[in-house]
Amino acid sequence: MTATWRPVVGHEGLYEVSDEGDVRSLLKAKPRVLVGQRHPRTGHLHVTLYKNAVATPAYIHRLAARAFIGEPTGPMVRHLDDVPTNNHASNLAYGTAADNAQDMLRNKGHRGNRMTECHNGHAFTPENIRISNGSRNCIECNRAAVLRYTARKRARSISASGRAA
Repeated sequence: MTATWRPVVGHEGLYEVSDEGDVRSLLKAKPRVLVGQRHPRTGHLHVTLYKNAVATPAYIHRLAARAFIGEPTGPMVRHLDDVPTNNHASNLAYGTAADNAQDMLRNKGHRGNRMTECHNGHAFTPENIRISNGSRNCIECNRAAVLRYTARKRARSISASGRAA
């Protein structure tokens, strides 16, 4: 299958991006594919684009999304498979940080999904998990916390009223 190439928005006639996530320069007689540099912290690939002797760094996933998806409909470009180097247009979507977090949970890329027990050592079993706001909470730990809170509240009300325990 051959790649589909479209102009890079803002750099038309100078650069093109493919639906496979490659960027090529049209500045020379023969187009050449640019080698993306990996961001050390996030792992996203970026290239440097030149226009009117001004260098502009650009993330490849943003270039591909703009060319193949269109104008942004959300604040960020998401990698649906959570692989920051997979810049295929079919793997990209606009969305919010919450959408991105849901992708991580669905793809089991989130650290919390790999945990088999809570910080107190209780097993994460279907009977002992409550999911709230996308997070897994240990029911046993929650139950113990409620009992501690109730005991403290009762102790305060008894000492405030002056009655003996």
